[in-house]
Amino acid sequence: MLPQNNIIDIRAVKVEDSIYEAVLKDYYLRHEEIHILRTQAHKMTHKIAENSAIVDLGSGSLDKIVTLLDTLEAQKKKCAALHGTFEDGLEWIKEDRATSGRPHCVLFLGSTIGSFSRENAANFIRKMAASTCTCPGDQGSVLLSIDSCKLPTKVLRAFSSDAVVPFTMAGFQHASTIIRDATGAAEGRLTDVFQVKGWYYLSEYDSVLGRHEASYTPRDRDIHHKYNHAERKELFSKAGVVAVDAWADSTCDLAFYQLKLADQ
Repeated sequence: MLPQNNIIDIRAVKVEDSIYEAVLKDYYLRHEEIHILRTQAHKMTHKIAENSAIVDLGSGSLDKIVTLLDTLEAQKKKCAALHGTFEDGLEWIKEDRATSGRPHCVLFLGSTIGSFSRENAANFIRKMAASTCTCPGDQGSVLLSIDSCKLPTKVLRAFSSDAVVPFTMAGFQHASTIIRDATGAAEGRLTDVFQVKGWYYLSEYDSVLGRHEASYTPRDRDIHHKYNHAERKELFSKAGVVAVDAWADSTCDLAFYQLKLADQ
């Protein structure tokens, strides 16, 4: 299994943007997220505490975070930027909170939480909440999107389009570059690490586990869990957080949730 931060580089992001344009109607995750952001971003940013440090832990296509930033600017709320891994962001929040005393808001968009196992999803949400909130009454919060769609045909259409393949397979090229740089291999040996033609893309939906599974090989799988109401309730409970607000749309399976630490 290739870690996501080893798969995606600038070239992959450009491919991703072109994919979104090509499969906008079928790739409902992006379509629904953008729709809710464009219609309700002003409500979301209104709930972010004044003078907050806003940390985006990765929202995929940048037009999502831009929508929020534009709304924050219109509301004249100040924010700063940070680039790094998920763990870098959480560690920075702890350090900044200790020195500045200002509230923090973590953005975890793109329905990325679905790529975690259900246990790891609860653990990571707990870590995000613990990094942003010192106590249940703290002004800090977590804003994340969660997908609830469990209709196999809709999920498979989104992840099985021919336009998705260039992005998913771009990971091999970038992983080869990382290994080449680490081992000092010659430029001409770049393709020796992964032979892309020897791999294929498989997209399946597991209705028992309620998740989409995409694989580069029969063994290495990219999993994306879907959460219905009962599963979200269990997820938040295990993470020790409560949803203090939510933004959804009757036509969408995806929704946004503002989370804070639960009263102990």
